[in-house]
Amino acid sequence: MSEKTLEWDLAFARDEVVDGLEKLFSQAGYTYTRTDTAGETHFHATFSPGALEAIVRPLSAHRSPFNIQVTLHRSLLVIKCRGLSAQEEDALRHRLTLTFLRVGG
Repeated sequence: MSEKTLEWDLAFARDEVVDGLEKLFSQAGYTYTRTDTAGETHFHATFSPGALEAIVRPLSAHRSPFNIQVTLHRSLLVIKCRGLSAQEEDALRHRLTLTFLRVGG
């Protein structure tokens, strides 16, 4: 069984990424467990016939170059998938894109 790894540098704080993943897993009907440590959050989700592990780590925050009072938060999302067909992997990527799509104006 092959394993695929996706890494995303997201313009969201860690808690926003965690909330988004919980909603995504619930909407997709995935059974999951969550473990928090001081430095990261781990999810283990299972679904027929595969499984995935998601790790959320905060990255260094920095000040906006346009407004020094605004702090920009980032997080690294690492997802390791096993047992997904090409169609299931595409569906997961689509769900992730919609979950973390941020529209600026």
